[in-house]
Amino acid sequence: DPARLASLRDSLLPSARPGQHIHILPADLADPAPPTHLLASALSLVPRLDVLVNNAAIVGPIGPFASNSPAAFAQTLQVNLLAPAELMRAAIPSMAASGGGVIINLSGGGATSPRPNFSAYATAKAALVRLSETIAVEYASANIRVHCVAPGAMNTEMLEAVLRSSPEAVGPEFRQALEQKEKGGADP
Repeated sequence: DPARLASLRDSLLPSARPGQHIHILPADLADPAPPTHLLASALSLVPRLDVLVNNAAIVGPIGPFASNSPAAFAQTLQVNLLAPAELMRAAIPSMAASGGGVIINLSGGGATSPRPNFSAYATAKAALVRLSETIAVEYASANIRVHCVAPGAMNTEMLEAVLRSSPEAVGPEFRQALEQKEKGGADP
């Protein structure tokens, strides 16, 4: 959402130190075309890439696997796994050429254990963890570190998507999501 990104940038600008800049590069990661233009645009603005954070995600279809729309399942894999994979693929040559870097992927609870009624999300996040582990080993000698972070339940649009779904579709996790929302817990 370009408007929300611009608003976030504007809220951060007062805390920027002299010489620091904040650039926004909106993109739709649900588009199956590789998002390599993001890295090309970023590298036209800065001399080197030190850190890549893959944070964008969607919860995807909610409910038993057999009732999930194949298109929604595929879109979830696109946003949560394939887009981060392509961004990593695009970032690695630049990081390697400049002596290294860090890639941080948000894996979420979908990677830690089975997640009934969230099969697309869990599949993508578990695969992202294994891909990150593999890339970390492959590029360790290039001083590229790859990490996965599972920040826990956060009050995000994904939580809202869960709450908009029916308690029957979500299953036991619905009550946890409702409690998270009511507590006003972690704000990203």
